[in-house]
Amino acid sequence: MFLGTLASAVLAAPLAEAQRGGSVPRIGALVHGPPVSPEENVRSPFAQGLVERGWIPGQNVRVEALYSEGKADRLAELAAELVRRQVDVIWCPGSPSAVAAARATRTIPMVFWGVAFPVELGLAGSLGRPGGNVTGVAHSAGPEIVTKLVELVKVVAPSAARLAGLYEDSAIQKVSGELFRSSDFFEPALRQFGIELRRFAVAAPEDLDRVFTRIREWPADAIVALGDPATWRERQRIVDFASRHRLPSGSRSRSRSVHGRIRRSSSNCGMIPPHHGLEEPPPP
Repeated sequence: MFLGTLASAVLAAPLAEAQRGGSVPRIGALVHGPPVSPEENVRSPFAQGLVERGWIPGQNVRVEALYSEGKADRLAELAAELVRRQVDVIWCPGSPSAVAAARATRTIPMVFWGVAFPVELGLAGSLGRPGGNVTGVAHSAGPEIVTKLVELVKVVAPSAARLAGLYEDSAIQKVSGELFRSSDFFEPALRQFGIELRRFAVAAPEDLDRVFTRIREWPADAIVALGDPATWRERQRIVDFASRHRLPSGSRSRSRSVHGRIRRSSSNCGMIPPHHGLEEPPPP
C-alpha cells in the first residue's frame, strides 16, 4: 500500500496544475499487461492512494487506461494515443511503459513506478536532477545493487559457480533505442567471485517452463530475477521452481521514492535460500 500511495503522491503536482486550469484532470495510464476489472482497479494501492489525497476517479479526476495485453510492440502506438488525447499526466508502471511514453512526448508530465535503472535507460539525467518531464518511483538505486546481489549469492551458496539470470527480453531498450541489459552490470562482480552468468529471456508466462528446462540442463547453481515486469509477475513460479530444485534464488526488491528528483538511498536486494518461503517485496 505504501508504494502505491507514494506513487499517487508524485502525481499530485501535475493534477493540481490541471485542476487550476478549470478542467477535470486526466491521468493516462500506459499499462504493459492485460486489462483488470473495475473491482481490481478500485482496490489497487494506486487508486487508494489517489483517494487518500482527495482525488476520486470518476469524480474530480479521470483515469484513461490503455493496456498492451503484454505485447511490447503495442506500447509505442498506445503511448502516441495518450499524447493525442492530451491527457494531463501519463502514469507508467514498469520500464517498457516508461520508455515508450518518454519517446512519445517531452512535454506531458510523466510519472513512472517500479523502473530499474532510470538513468541508464535514458529516462532521467541523474537521480538528483532527472530533468525534463519525468519523475517517479525507482525500483532500485542503481547498478551497485547488482554487485550486492552477486555478493549475496556467494553468502547463501558459497560453492555456486553458475548463475542463471532471468530477465524480460522486451524490457531492455533505452529511450534512445539502444539495447540495455541490466545483467551487464553483473560482470565486474562475477569476475571477482568467479561466477559464470547465463541469461535466460522471459517474454511471456508461457516461456517459463522452457526456461526452467534449460536452467536444469545447464545446470545452474542459483537463480536471480533481474526485476523486470515479466519476472515480477511470475515471481512465485520462479521461487517455487528454485525451491523444488534446491536452488537459491534472489531479486532486487526495495523501491525508491522520487518526487521531483530520484532519491538515492541504500540499495536493498534479497536472496532466498533453498526451501524458504517467498518474502513479498513491493511490486514494480
